[in-house]
Amino acid sequence: AIIEEKIEAADTELTDNAPSEDTPSAGRVYKIPDPYTVLLIVWSTGVVIFFTALIINAAKLKIRLRHASPEEDGTYGTDGIRSAFVSGILRPHIYIPAATEVGDREYILLHEKTHIRYHDQITKMICLAALGIHWFNPLVWAAYILFSRDLEMRVDETVIEILGEE
Repeated sequence: AIIEEKIEAADTELTDNAPSEDTPSAGRVYKIPDPYTVLLIVWSTGVVIFFTALIINAAKLKIRLRHASPEEDGTYGTDGIRSAFVSGILRPHIYIPAATEVGDREYILLHEKTHIRYHDQITKMICLAALGIHWFNPLVWAAYILFSRDLEMRVDETVIEILGEE
């Protein structure tokens, strides 16, 4: 009996406080979104922002590389970069700053060719995709940073071994 009275009181209160037919919000029902829906929207937004930033940075790099000139050794020299790197998946190219000293060039080429031999550019792209999907997880960011450091250390050690044999 007490429960029925409470239900009837609540029903009366809702009916009395309901908007009338001539109010603008009449007939509208506002639902609180499901927390999983909110999380999905936030996650999706983060993924879109991450990959959009990645595409924008790639486009900016491509613009800086458009004046790169082919060198005799199959590399490309340009003033638009500060350090050497490998770009491309199917046909990777080595880009070297134009102001690189001739003596340093041999070491840099060997370093970048070692990256190509180990297919590091493909591995890094896969890791970037994983990072984009797990953008919200600080452990994945830490893993990516440590992976990148380990990758460079492995290549440096390989180059040192090769140069030590010569």
